[in-house]
Amino acid sequence: LGELRMALHAGYEGAPLKGNTPACINFFVDDVPDAIKRIEQFGGTIKSQPKEFDFRPTQPVTAFFGKFADPDGNEHYLVKETQRFSD
Repeated sequence: LGELRMALHAGYEGAPLKGNTPACINFFVDDVPDAIKRIEQFGGTIKSQPKEFDFRPTQPVTAFFGKFADPDGNEHYLVKETQRFSD
């Protein structure tokens, strides 16, 4: 898998994850269009196209962030950090 970075989420600050599955995985990628192509090639579907979000103040980062479902219907997130700020 090369350099792989993932984050497993089941909620944030005591609030449960909002979605159709009890937990999801954040997949951090370098190339968003290629990741989308591969997701679809292997039977996944894009639920929301990645768009840039500013996650401050809870996280010191801006990133492209989108949702996809794997072939079994489990929802996950696709992430490409665009800028990291000092804490």
